[in-house]
This record gives sequence, structure tokens and C-alpha cells, in this order.
Amino acid sequence: MRKSLWFRNGGQPHRGWYKNFWVDSSWELAFLMWHLDHGKEIVRNTQNFPYPFRRGVKYYRPDFIVEGTYYEIKGVMDYRSRRKLQYFPYPIVIVGPKQIKPFLEYAESKYGKDFFLRIRQSTSYNSQELEK
Repeated sequence: MRKSLWFRNGGQPHRGWYKNFWVDSSWELAFLMWHLDHGKEIVRNTQNFPYPFRRGVKYYRPDFIVEGTYYEIKGVMDYRSRRKLQYFPYPIVIVGPKQIKPFLEYAESKYGKDFFLRIRQSTSYNSQELEK
């Protein structure tokens, strides 16, 4: 069994399933909740895009596609993140700490401060459980 990752500030990352969507963080969950609740067309991106890194090639996968536009939920913009975006072939919206605030406020006001507990923390899921 793989050990959980721990953040520098303590605690485990909030990742798992929500309404048939995989999310890697509470930020992604808040973003997803807002779009689903407002009837926006949102899908989890599954396409990888190559970018050169050092002497090889790595692959980048943005988080979501909302009504035809790619979105990346990003807490920290480091060198590797900038490199990925430099070679990304389509327009992309970066949702950083300032931009995510309204989505977090929405999720907390509608679902409570512990909205992230709605994530099912397993790699398999029962869709009936997710609707609860």
C-alpha cells in the first residue's frame, strides 16, 4: 500500500472522487463544485501534452476543460510549471491563490467549512454513494 503524501503545513492532501470526477485537492473540488452547481459544461482533462524538459520530454495534463477552455488549478508557479505552460499549444486559464478564493468561499458557504470531506478517498467508487 502506498503511503499518503503529507503537506509541509501538516495534514493529508484531499484527493479522491466527487460525482464521478477525480480531484487532486480541495481547490480542485471547490472549482468543480461551483461549475457543476452552476450548470457549466466541465470535464476532467485526460489528454497529455508533451513539453521539453532537460534532455528529454515530459508530459503535462491540465486539470479541467470548461466550456472548451483549459483550466489549471495552481497553488505555486515554479520553474517546471512555467515550462509546461510555455509549450502548451492552446489558451489556458491559470487559477491561482487569488482566483480560487471565490470558489472556496462558495464551497464553504454552500457545503460547510469541511466541504472537502465530500471526497471519496479511494480509487474505486460507488456512484450511488457519491450522490449522498
